[in-house]
Amino acid sequence: MEHESINSWIWDGVYYHPHLFGGLMLTAALLGLSTSYFAGIAVPSLPYSWYSQGLFHKKTREKKRIRVYMDGCFDLMHYGHANALRQAKALGDELVVGVVSDEEIVANKGPPVLSMEERLALVSGLKWVDEVIPNAPYAINEQFMRSLFNEHKIDYIIHGDDPCLLPDGTDAYALAKKAGRYKQIKRTEGVSSTDIGPGPNARVVYIDGAFDLFHAGHVEILKSARQLGDFLLVGIYPDHTVSLSVLACRYVDEVIIGAPSEITKDMIITFNISLVVHGTVAESNASAMVGADPYAVPKSMGIFRLLESPKDITTTSIAQRIVANHEAYTKRNAKKTKSEKKYYAEKKIPFADRLTLVSDALYEAAKKSCSRDFVNVDSTNTACVADIDATDELTQQIPSVHVLEPNCKSAMAMPGSGDSVSARRSLGQ
Repeated sequence: MEHESINSWIWDGVYYHPHLFGGLMLTAALLGLSTSYFAGIAVPSLPYSWYSQGLFHKKTREKKRIRVYMDGCFDLMHYGHANALRQAKALGDELVVGVVSDEEIVANKGPPVLSMEERLALVSGLKWVDEVIPNAPYAINEQFMRSLFNEHKIDYIIHGDDPCLLPDGTDAYALAKKAGRYKQIKRTEGVSSTDIGPGPNARVVYIDGAFDLFHAGHVEILKSARQLGDFLLVGIYPDHTVSLSVLACRYVDEVIIGAPSEITKDMIITFNISLVVHGTVAESNASAMVGADPYAVPKSMGIFRLLESPKDITTTSIAQRIVANHEAYTKRNAKKTKSEKKYYAEKKIPFADRLTLVSDALYEAAKKSCSRDFVNVDSTNTACVADIDATDELTQQIPSVHVLEPNCKSAMAMPGSGDSVSARRSLGQ
């Protein structure tokens, strides 16, 4: 009991008069007053409440979050853009996206279809994007790269495995590669879907549409619809390529691919839909659809609402922009095609570890397209395999090709020996 009262007295004193007791303890230590009296005092345990009150902080070292950067024009956003950003986010913890300025796009590719404001709305609406940098340069120069590393704390710069060439034919990401802060993604990788479902008491909001040429107007109407409930379910008319663009929107929880044109009571019950909405802005041909009102059932149930569309953009209006600038876009595409042909014509095709079995049909097609004769390749004698320049005709058919040097032919068996795919390791795919 005596020790307990002393413990209580000491801790009360430390708590209410920390400077006084701190001075006393320091004095005792300096004078060497470590007597039997002090030794006999039990060391009191810290009250649990002191930790909860934040009087003692446990220092923990937080793991550094990896920030990655990816840029693009994002003109006419499609599922390929969304998939690329999804993969970029997987390489880090936070994804910062640079949207190239209108002026830079005009200088390097031709006039953009969408304005900067519309492109920013599309990119900002993606669920994988954490930050957006407007008016980014088309090519990453020294000054902008320093800004990314120092101001935006970027760890890696990401781009797809397709070439991004400047008008002079140079690589737009050469500096990032030289700095060792460059990572690459596959532009053709598969896509994933969500596995998140609504809670048992969630208010499910449903909206449907074609969502063709996914644009800023779609993002805004989906945002407005999401604010009306806990879970946004989106019906998409049969088009699998559109589904990822819609699902990538941060306001969308799940999509129904191949949604019915008319909403039935069975569908409402099955998906536990609380509210069905439709925007005031729609395609001009939508109102001309023959048949019954597709929203008749939700209207009769009192769960239909007409939602004011924040923007008056439609797929038709975007198509009209393209038609109006047809000549400029034609020149832009021709210029880009020329640069890409030059890139592939000068590219050496490596052979290391890329030999795979191919069918007779593909083997013969490659043999006819190449200036050298093809021979069977023995996996134990790959030293005879030589790199060659890809021809335009060959590149269009297959991504890469391997042949033997002429002086190695005598040591190998010629093709057509009977087995259709026995040792024909001519193409790397």
